[in-house]
Amino acid sequence: MKQDLIIEIRKAGFVNKGAELMLLSIINQLKNKYPLSKITCLTTHEGGHFPYSKVSKLGILPKGELYKSGLSFNYLFELLPYQLLKKFGIILASEVDVIIDSAGFAYSSQWGIKETLELYKSVNEAKKNKSCYVLLPQAFGPFHDKRHRNIMRQILEKVDLVFARDSVSYANLIDLQAKKANIVQMPDFTNLLKGKLPMDIDPISLDVCIIPNKRMCDKTNEDKDIYIKLISKIVKYLLACGRSPFFLIHEGEPDLLLAKKIISTSRLVNLPIIQLDDPLSIKGIIANSNLVISSRFHGIVSALSSNVPTLATGWSHKYVCLFDDYSYPQGLLSTQVSDKELYSALDQLISKESAELISKKLEYESSRLRQLSLDMWNQTFETIDQYLNDLR
Repeated sequence: MKQDLIIEIRKAGFVNKGAELMLLSIINQLKNKYPLSKITCLTTHEGGHFPYSKVSKLGILPKGELYKSGLSFNYLFELLPYQLLKKFGIILASEVDVIIDSAGFAYSSQWGIKETLELYKSVNEAKKNKSCYVLLPQAFGPFHDKRHRNIMRQILEKVDLVFARDSVSYANLIDLQAKKANIVQMPDFTNLLKGKLPMDIDPISLDVCIIPNKRMCDKTNEDKDIYIKLISKIVKYLLACGRSPFFLIHEGEPDLLLAKKIISTSRLVNLPIIQLDDPLSIKGIIANSNLVISSRFHGIVSALSSNVPTLATGWSHKYVCLFDDYSYPQGLLSTQVSDKELYSALDQLISKESAELISKKLEYESSRLRQLSLDMWNQTFETIDQYLNDLR
């Protein structure tokens, strides 16, 4: 079997911390399985998925790819001298053996059809180049309009393996009735990635970690103040119970501003805010906290997979399904929750005895889900190896 594969990673990158965790997880697995492989991606501007300044530090090579007005001009890179391409480490589309897509949550009517169209073009070009194509565990759908459904159906019929991250996503894909589609349900795979606690942070100081999410203000049909009031109410109750909450910024400036707004509107003082660039350090802080209150999906994954008792709010089906995966549906709160229900849920986490029971339950489920993630990677590698062997 060929070991010096050229593997392209799509979507997972530096656009947010969840995407970074997925990227690091993918690189770890690929390098363990194919140590001689080269990893490439389409580099972007500094605020995009793959800014060159960051991907180069991970040893990822730039892909020679150019689209304009929906048309591919990749052939222009084929005209460049070979020595020049290798001098700058540029990988041609025709050289890519495998493409791995890990968009997280992009292919859905909730985000419009643009991302799905880009995937469609990528899949078509990959198949012209005889590249293996795998969609790693992510959320899919719903797909409301006929055009969107048709395009996604064609994608499923051409890619080699698709992993839906939850039962709703799986049902959304099966509903498209694609022919010869290889669709499997598997959980989020960042549960295999271990965090690291920064040297300058004392784990004893990490009590209740609160992770805000701007999407709770712009992706729901509710007044954004409802979410702000809910988190404020949670913080005040925790303080009244003698706990020490702090805010952890899992994304960027919008979440930081949201945290500051919650603090100011609550008239709270001296409430710490931790903001770090390294996603593994963020995961390390989450894993070392006693309790977690999160509205960020991968913040929740990091907590639950580290056996940390967690309460969360969410804005899409992926949150509901995540807590179902861990057999812990009571961990997900509605923003419309009554005060009685809210304080009862918090009391379950604050109580040492019940928190320990929750943690033990999460430990069992975490072990089961990590094995599923390992199974997912084994199935991915088997598909890649078989596909490339069939081309020989």
